[in-house]
Amino acid sequence: MRKVLHVGPDACSVVSTLLKEEGTEAWGVEPYELDETDETCKSLVYKGIVRVADIKFPLPYRSNSFSLVIVSDAVDYLSPKYLNKTLPELARVAADGLIV
Repeated sequence: MRKVLHVGPDACSVVSTLLKEEGTEAWGVEPYELDETDETCKSLVYKGIVRVADIKFPLPYRSNSFSLVIVSDAVDYLSPKYLNKTLPELARVAADGLIV
């Protein structure tokens, strides 16, 4: 079973797509508030599959929890101070690969 974490806007959409792939367990972190969202996204958040969280803080996952961590449009707004903390944190939870 391949575990994938997507970090970035549209985490619900990306996770929904990944969950359709056989042998893939997908999780997500949405760094921005979800003002208006569809029922599928609300369900993923309710089940804890997608979390709404500020990525400047430690991720609530064990080290090497995911085969792959994909980050899209989530770190470009971070100052160098937070970027230097966030990138190692993303790498910490990635066992095999980190794509930014």
